[in-house]
Amino acid sequence: MNVFCFKLDLDSEYKGYHINYEKYEDLEVVEDAFLFDPKPIKSCWQPLDLKWIDEKPYYDDDSDELVYPTPETLEGDISKCWTLSGGILFSKHAVTVLEPHLQNKVEFLPMRLQQNEFLYVMRVLTTFNLEYILDMDKSIIKWELQTQREKELRKPKYIDSSARFVPYFHEDMLNDVLIFKTEPRRLFDIYVTDDFVDIVNKNKLTGAKFDKIYPPPDPNDIRRAAYEKAMRKRKKK
Repeated sequence: MNVFCFKLDLDSEYKGYHINYEKYEDLEVVEDAFLFDPKPIKSCWQPLDLKWIDEKPYYDDDSDELVYPTPETLEGDISKCWTLSGGILFSKHAVTVLEPHLQNKVEFLPMRLQQNEFLYVMRVLTTFNLEYILDMDKSIIKWELQTQREKELRKPKYIDSSARFVPYFHEDMLNDVLIFKTEPRRLFDIYVTDDFVDIVNKNKLTGAKFDKIYPPPDPNDIRRAAYEKAMRKRKKK
């Protein structure tokens, strides 16, 4: 069994979609529900308007407003919603392909790109406690303790995303699991197994990138790769 971190294949740091903030006064409430509510929210969800960004937004001195590039259609089947942290957007075609395999595991929430054109942001409903799904004796994890209360109780909410993360999953816990999140979280990472990757590749859905995190690479391979990278840099000088 392999486990991957679900990423986006972006050629720009800023490329993707943002919610049109000017139209919503209570967007923080929406974002909190999207990120932290453990229950499905599709029944009460109202589509949000999106703006396309292909480069860093900038302020116009004359209007004193943030300027975005002109909206475009989705490039590929899968893209990024930067405003909703961890939000991954799917085309209607991608939803049609994936939804039969992910019933009750995720919900696809509509987001309005243009008047009659919608994308769908995926919200993962399957969440595992990290200490339940990992072999904690083998795994390498650095916790991020943010508040004094967390430090006193030693109950962190996040994994330090800047530190090395080497998970060893209990494979029997992932039988028939295609996609999941963990608590505590490492940023807003979403994890998938071989079956999910196979569906994406078989249907030639574009825009996704899968970074393999389990089984972890051999430490010798990591050292060898670091050495080869250092040697390539030295030759360029």
